[in-house]
Amino acid sequence: MLHDDGDEPELLPFEGLEKTMVLQECKEFSAVSVNITNCIETTLKLLFMINSGHDLSPDEATSVFFGATKLFQVEHPKLRRLTYVMLKDLAKYAEQVFIASASLVKDISSTSDMYRSNAIRALRKVTDSVMIGPMERYLKQ
Repeated sequence: MLHDDGDEPELLPFEGLEKTMVLQECKEFSAVSVNITNCIETTLKLLFMINSGHDLSPDEATSVFFGATKLFQVEHPKLRRLTYVMLKDLAKYAEQVFIASASLVKDISSTSDMYRSNAIRALRKVTDSVMIGPMERYLKQ
């Protein structure tokens, strides 16, 4: 795609990302003082990378998944929505995805419709066959 002036082609904003660099940036999710802007950008990079065909090993995905659950402590709507999407995308690679279920159940109990609906969708992706029964009973309540 060309710019309006026709000189230079337009590049994708995250083209050429290195997986190790993005995974290193994901460690910021677990920081004591979370930088929301950096976490949003890192989440977008990770989602771009995953949806561009880069696979993560189970260990890499589990590590990022666990760190991402710490983002539930931050009350920021855009970051929260991106966290739901990230958890859903990571669930296909990660092991022990049940670690997010407590945070998602808490959001399901929230008074915010946005949190409830997105948490239900994310919980569906991170719930394994062992946890389906208890989660179904909880949701019916």
